[in-house]
Amino acid sequence: MRGHIKVGRWLPFHAEQTLSPHRGFLWNARVARLITGSDRYVDGAGAMEWTLLGLPLVRAAGPDVSRSAAGRLAGETIWLPTALLPRTGTRWTAESPDQITATHHLGATTTEMTYQLDALGHITALAFDRWGDPDSTGTWGWHRFGGDLSDHRTLGGLTIPTTGRIGWHYGTTRWDVGEFFRFRVTSLDPVPTAG
Repeated sequence: MRGHIKVGRWLPFHAEQTLSPHRGFLWNARVARLITGSDRYVDGAGAMEWTLLGLPLVRAAGPDVSRSAAGRLAGETIWLPTALLPRTGTRWTAESPDQITATHHLGATTTEMTYQLDALGHITALAFDRWGDPDSTGTWGWHRFGGDLSDHRTLGGLTIPTTGRIGWHYGTTRWDVGEFFRFRVTSLDPVPTAG
């Protein structure tokens, strides 16, 4: 994927991600040719490691980071929608013809993701409560998270939203300060799993 990420100001990035919706993810990125690193969540443990010109910039782990990363993983199932089939334990409810909710369990974290749909059934927005400290206050808690999604394309046999705007405080009056991620998925290579 490519896009822009807000790190004080909007900077270009390119990244590759390995995503296993019931186990974890590894997101490796390079931002503005200055910042490199990764976010990850594997088997219940989340961590971030970032450097600026090779010098340590951010290193974080622990229960709060892990809980937040579990929520991120749930949100990113938009890129592997087959991971949300009922046989995987996901529970679905319909709020209206154009709004559905998926309840996803990952370890001790349960996430209820609400999707807005267009007339073709494409996801045009998602919103959920995610654990985090978006205002860097030192106090973690549940905050609204989500964004707008568009440009649905079929990649690797799956129709997914390939562009979007994501961030904290989605759907609130603070969305303008919470948005921090604008992406464009450039390729998707699903790998079949046994079972």
